[in-house]
Amino acid sequence: MNNQASIQQASTLSSPEASLEVTSTAKVSKAIASSSSSPDIPDATSAPSPTATAHSETVGRPVARKEISPELQAKIEKNRLAALERRAEHQKKLRLLEALAASDSAFFDANAKAINKAMEEVEPLPKNNWTKFYDYDLSKMKDTRAGFIRPIDEDDPSNPDPAEENERKRKWQPTLVEDDPSVFYGADDNYECQDCTSTDVDVQILRNFQVSVCIGCRDTQPERYSLLTKTECRQDYLLTDPELRDDELFPHWERPNPKKATWNNMILYLRCQVEEFAFKKWGGSEGLDQEFERRERDKEARKELKFKKELRDLRNKTRTSVWQDKKMKNRPKVHQHDFGAVVVDPKTGSSVQTCIECGIQVECEEF
Repeated sequence: MNNQASIQQASTLSSPEASLEVTSTAKVSKAIASSSSSPDIPDATSAPSPTATAHSETVGRPVARKEISPELQAKIEKNRLAALERRAEHQKKLRLLEALAASDSAFFDANAKAINKAMEEVEPLPKNNWTKFYDYDLSKMKDTRAGFIRPIDEDDPSNPDPAEENERKRKWQPTLVEDDPSVFYGADDNYECQDCTSTDVDVQILRNFQVSVCIGCRDTQPERYSLLTKTECRQDYLLTDPELRDDELFPHWERPNPKKATWNNMILYLRCQVEEFAFKKWGGSEGLDQEFERRERDKEARKELKFKKELRDLRNKTRTSVWQDKKMKNRPKVHQHDFGAVVVDPKTGSSVQTCIECGIQVECEEF
């Protein structure tokens, strides 16, 4: 009766989780109480009687205790002790729930974590022992960018600290937008065109090539301020790729490729800067023209040599085919047999044909 009263008092808790847990525990307590009152389950304080005579089983004749083997008796004793241990754990849990039911809900809310931890210690959560898996700390793994991950070598000084790396990635980094260099608070600080006194300078040319030129001069002087691609610099001014990749010699401006978005970016150069370097390299415009003409002559010479080589190979192939034709004509003709009518040999009775020119005979069959 005391157990039932405590269970009814626990069901009035405000938390639905607590009421559900107390109700399930009440069912367990009823089962334990009924099992404790049953005469078949021995009490925790009672010991097995060595003078027990016999007991009836569900199948077979009554077996006396003295006929049971020692191994089976040890197994029975082990199972009995395990059942008593489980019963003690359930009673301990029942007493804990009764204490919780007797207390108010405010105490339960204040000590919910401690109570749940104590309940897990009494009856821990079940674990799937059959599950096999590997638990990795991904913060200590390195992506090889080839479909694999491997642990980070902590002894390697080149590897960054994972905690610092994650903190750096999580840290918000604002996008810095550069101000328009042609607009300032004071009129005296504005950039002026290097050809005229206009302050309407081209922002992109100033930012990428460090050249202050206004929009009007840019449009009226395309021979100085027009933009060149890398291919045009190589072909027209005879510059090399290492020279064009040098940022100190040639500031450049990267733009998306207008022909196809997946191709490499288009790199643009300012014509006046390219011309200045090319004239210093080749000795002025005359030296550049002479070098261009020399390269064109070398190109024509190489093309001529290639054409002569191909023509010589063609002639050799033609000469070889002509020689083979002559050799085939001078070779003696192969004799072709001209067989006459079929004649039956009276001795053997077989049909025989004879060549008119060489007299060879072959057997044949007539149908």
